[in-house]
Amino acid sequence: MIPPRPLSPTPFLMAQGTLGLRPRPRRGAVLLAALLVACEARLARGQDDFGKYSPSSGRFTCELPLDWHAFEEEEPAGFAVHVLGPDDPAGSYRAGIDVHFVDGGRGAPAGGGSSVPAKQAIETLRRSDKLTGRQSTPVKRFAVGKGLARTFEVWETRFVPAELAPSVSQVIHHFVAVIESGDDYYVIRLSSSEEVYVDLRDVFVRFLKSFRIKGA
Repeated sequence: MIPPRPLSPTPFLMAQGTLGLRPRPRRGAVLLAALLVACEARLARGQDDFGKYSPSSGRFTCELPLDWHAFEEEEPAGFAVHVLGPDDPAGSYRAGIDVHFVDGGRGAPAGGGSSVPAKQAIETLRRSDKLTGRQSTPVKRFAVGKGLARTFEVWETRFVPAELAPSVSQVIHHFVAVIESGDDYYVIRLSSSEEVYVDLRDVFVRFLKSFRIKGA
């Protein structure tokens, strides 16, 4: 059985090609996430089912579905925002968006030295893996504000739910974008089961089109 992956891959894990597997959160975690959204984030209701969001650091703004719940965590090479979306029809994998900010001037965890460059992160995230059947699409450029994101898609097989038994083999799909900001960069991915990823493409596109880096 493939071992469960951590919730939030750091740049050190990215260098090993780990995309991560989001465990299905307990009810208490979902409630806590909702409280954090209200207390620590600025989420304003718009005229449709999306709202504006900014983390407590104010480093970026974006638009998220109003019924998705965001929370933040510190990482050795920056910080991350995790946005919890809906379960798939089988209830085995929860869709979500992960935003990892990588500070080029901070060290990577586990004594890994400086954080890996954006180009290296892209190469390792796209690297084929026989164990998980990972495969990826070619890299494309996508206009984000005044800059460009490098986007691609990844498929890989995992056993889900990771924290419960019995687990079942399931193909997980990731929309991935890497956005550079000077020496720093953001790694953004929307992960879901293969069964529903097409339905979430518009969410990812809307997120990227609305993504703005402070001062950029």
